[in-house]
Amino acid sequence: MRRRLNAFTIVGMIVVFTGLGHLLPALLAGGENRWTPRDLAVGLEESADRVCVLVSGTPLEKHLEAGTLQVGGQGESPRTLQADEVQFRFNNWDRVRADLYFWGMLTASYTTAGVAALLVGLLRVPRLPGRSSPAASTD
Repeated sequence: MRRRLNAFTIVGMIVVFTGLGHLLPALLAGGENRWTPRDLAVGLEESADRVCVLVSGTPLEKHLEAGTLQVGGQGESPRTLQADEVQFRFNNWDRVRADLYFWGMLTASYTTAGVAALLVGLLRVPRLPGRSSPAASTD
């Protein structure tokens, strides 16, 4: 006996394979480097909503305004640190992970619906009789 594919089976297979194609990368994604790229590092004013840097208990901005921070390399004389020299890179893994959870749950639901359609299609497929040779007429 042969089985014939119906719409539920075809739609179920398409949905399952596309759902798994989106779900597997989300499940396999690790917490590797999710830092802001160096060329996109933000300055002190742009980062004020996400970070507050304290130096000896005083905000970094106050030290920069007062000119109390100095920097110097090997063989250089110390100079006052300027506000435009301070940049921040953020680890965005917490935000990326939250986004992965949301889309992962949505894709898992989508894939589950595809599995249900596939099962309905496979269980409800009518069986067709196999090909048989035409009966010889006995006239």
